[in-house]
Amino acid sequence: MAVVAAVHVMRINRERAHRQQLQMQEQVQKNIDARQSCRLDAQTLLASAGGSKEATKNTSWYDEQALGEGQVIALHGRKCGQNGMFSRGEIGEATQQENGNVVIIWPNGSMSQTTWPNLAWYRGRPRLSTDVVSELSDLFSRVVSEEPSTSAGGAPPRAGGG
Repeated sequence: MAVVAAVHVMRINRERAHRQQLQMQEQVQKNIDARQSCRLDAQTLLASAGGSKEATKNTSWYDEQALGEGQVIALHGRKCGQNGMFSRGEIGEATQQENGNVVIIWPNGSMSQTTWPNLAWYRGRPRLSTDVVSELSDLFSRVVSEEPSTSAGGAPPRAGGG
């Protein structure tokens, strides 16, 4: 009886391992398909632009001046990947970080991070992060407080002692 039970457990474990292996193979295939889809999207983008990167610089279809403070427009779309998903022409909310990078939040909630400017992908006017604004404000205050005052002491001294 114990031998029958052991054989039964071994068969169940073998079937379970086989199912797990099939699931892993399916996941690997999905990942491969997703990467190929991203590559095809990039190839389609270049092909639709006449096959050259130079042709993707045509930006006459949007009005950069109409963008508000903190807004950027996507010059191309991205349907997959880890750096945001958006369509050509979508407007995202952008904030420039202390390190110079810009973080863009797209209408669908996904997020992109990029160096700025990135004229191949985006145009617009990212707002400065509150940290950067605070740092600039502190610097401005220090510069102003270090300037010589002319209100109480009359004119500042002239060069040459006279």
